[in-house]
Amino acid sequence: MFKVNLIISFLTIFLGSNKVVAQLSGYINDQFTNEPLIGATIFCLNNNTAVVSNNYGFYTVKLNQDTIQHFIIYYSLYRKIDTLLLIKNNLSLNIELSPTNILQEIEVKANKEEIYTGEQLTLNEIKKMPVILGETDIIKSYQLMPGIKQGAEGFSNLLIRGGTSDQVQYILDDMPLYYVNHMGGFLSVFNSDAVSKVELFKNHSPAKYGGRLSGYFDVRMKEGNAQKWSGTISVGLLATRLNFNGPVFKNKSTLQLSFRRLNLDLITTPIIKALDFKTQPSYYFYDGMLKYTHKLNERNKISFSFFNTNDKIKILSKFSDSFTDLNTKFNLDIGWGNTAAAIRLMQNPRPKIFLTHVITGSSYNYIIKTRSIVSENSTETYNATNQFRLGLKNIIFKSNLDYNINNRLKYTAGLQYEFISSGLGDQSQTVKTANENSLRNFNGGKLVSNQLSAYMEAGYLPLSWLSLAAGFNNLLFISEGYTKNFFQPRVYAKADINPRQQISVSYCQNVQSLHLLTNNGAGMPSDVWVSANKFAPPQTSRQLNLSFTNFFSKKKYFFQTDVYYKTSQNLIRYKDGYGLFTPKNNWLETIETEGKGLSYGWENLLKKQTGKLTGFIAYTLSKTTNQFKNLNNGKPFYFNYDRRHELNVFVNYELNKKISFNANFNFATGNALTLPKAIYNVPIATEPNTQSNNSYVQDVNLINTNYVFYYDGINTARTSNFHRLDVAARFTKQKKHGTRVLSVGIYNVYNHHNPFAYYYSYNYGAQQFDLKSISVFQLIPFFSYEYSF
Repeated sequence: MFKVNLIISFLTIFLGSNKVVAQLSGYINDQFTNEPLIGATIFCLNNNTAVVSNNYGFYTVKLNQDTIQHFIIYYSLYRKIDTLLLIKNNLSLNIELSPTNILQEIEVKANKEEIYTGEQLTLNEIKKMPVILGETDIIKSYQLMPGIKQGAEGFSNLLIRGGTSDQVQYILDDMPLYYVNHMGGFLSVFNSDAVSKVELFKNHSPAKYGGRLSGYFDVRMKEGNAQKWSGTISVGLLATRLNFNGPVFKNKSTLQLSFRRLNLDLITTPIIKALDFKTQPSYYFYDGMLKYTHKLNERNKISFSFFNTNDKIKILSKFSDSFTDLNTKFNLDIGWGNTAAAIRLMQNPRPKIFLTHVITGSSYNYIIKTRSIVSENSTETYNATNQFRLGLKNIIFKSNLDYNINNRLKYTAGLQYEFISSGLGDQSQTVKTANENSLRNFNGGKLVSNQLSAYMEAGYLPLSWLSLAAGFNNLLFISEGYTKNFFQPRVYAKADINPRQQISVSYCQNVQSLHLLTNNGAGMPSDVWVSANKFAPPQTSRQLNLSFTNFFSKKKYFFQTDVYYKTSQNLIRYKDGYGLFTPKNNWLETIETEGKGLSYGWENLLKKQTGKLTGFIAYTLSKTTNQFKNLNNGKPFYFNYDRRHELNVFVNYELNKKISFNANFNFATGNALTLPKAIYNVPIATEPNTQSNNSYVQDVNLINTNYVFYYDGINTARTSNFHRLDVAARFTKQKKHGTRVLSVGIYNVYNHHNPFAYYYSYNYGAQQFDLKSISVFQLIPFFSYEYSF
């Protein structure tokens, strides 16, 4: 290193001390596939500066002209480049890195142009984590991070810092998604084989994000191999995944395709039909992604993304009565899914400017359909069909500018227009009998909103040890004659105490103009999205975050601790006794408004990043309460998924290049739930769900005896503590034409019965109600076979 620095110093003196500035810019790609590498680092030793490639692999850095510059370019699991460059004029340089299985240790003492980033797990880490039935799930992987909860066991939701599922915006290639689960919540819709990068913002979100209170989950699809066709085929106990990508025109345009489908119904459905069961259930899901990218020239690129998911539940029941010769058939069909598309133009008109223009369309639909047919002596006497449908559609136009003035000052600015139409539930009923036909339609109506956002943010490095960022997102919201402007400021500051330790503080205000009507806060496919209006105005939040980061043992270990305080306003929820199918004249009759939320906590993450043994320990201590004027006598009550303590441990051990073992342990304090304080069998007459000043009682008639359930508040009880251990092993073998990976494991190794739901059962012998729990996910073995070529 001394010799290299001596040569650089000599050549710099020889060339002169001219301080004219030149711009170095270009793209960082995979050497063999030409896939853009997002978040790759270019480190310049001369001026101790590092810059990071953006979401399209683009980088730019300013340097003194007529100098020799020493660069180190690196990216996780890629071979680093250590090189010298003579900077004469503005230079466009595309850099190619070659992949490796070795995680290299890089010692960097520099100020990065990227002042803050979201939390990131590498796809390599995600694929090694044990999950239900062995299906890789990027959302479940992030549930292990501090400050994030999963709701009920198995659900693929992110409940961040006391927020509900709707307060996290899921984005796939700039396309917003509104329900991201299969199987009612047990598997997310993201196929990890097609994903290039995942980033979660929860401490502090950049100004370009807007519309949610708790966080932003940004997923980027791969562009595909520009050199040759390649792919992955994976077969597991749960699903089959296919992923193919390659050049349409070599080094000019690429195509990325992925598809996943449930396996179980292909086996169970034929068996059920062959046995001719009276009740024949079936379920399947699929998801598919497509991305086409075309390079117009060195400075312009265009891409098109498409995404579609579908879940279908079907139940066929047949009943016969030999005494009356009546035959009844009953069909139940339930379906839900997302469809989204985006087209974007990426421009680099000048070395310091990067522009993106995006048009997206997204929709979510849920439909439930029933049909009853009654026949007597082979003659149809009754035929009734009921159909209920709800959904949401939106269109977005967005332009974004990244302007790198120099290595210390960067601006981001943009404009966005969004149109949203949310359906409140349309219902139709058709009845045909021997005497008459009838048709009834109920139109639940639509809520339409128009939103215009303007944002700007500046990142500044005034000193070698200090990073600053400040910006705003201004929202003009128009809906149903209601117009209001929301100014959302955000500030961030980070100081290097020394080369190993950093401290940062941030403050952020957010506005959410969409509400989700849900009974449990975790999110289900039948929950209703409604646009805000003057009766239920947009939700708002304020969050303050203080963070300390420490690297030690030559940066093998990383430790971060955060303290946060977050308040929320204008929350809504269903009134007691109301839900989606409750008869009503207006949806506003079913909700409580003007709710408040308070969440604060302490989050800790210890991570080992290199070596044969890697992994992390995440611990969260937190508290979350909600408060509504007409609930719980106006007093605060615990959020459903408030958990005081939560501990997650993930360990991965690489025995060699072919074999690895991993394990995951979770512990959490029980969820909050509402249980009766006492149950009386006294002969009193009460109305269901009536309230008194201090409590409410519910009357249950059982064998001519009145049992009264007495409640002293909302969510005053707790479920039992949650804990579970999962283990897995991966066996990798290089074949002649590709790579084979066999994964085997066990979910819930010691078969702990974690409660999924509670219910009361009447014990006739003891003449009392017993509280019982349901456990869904007990010991489950799994396997998957993957072949990549």
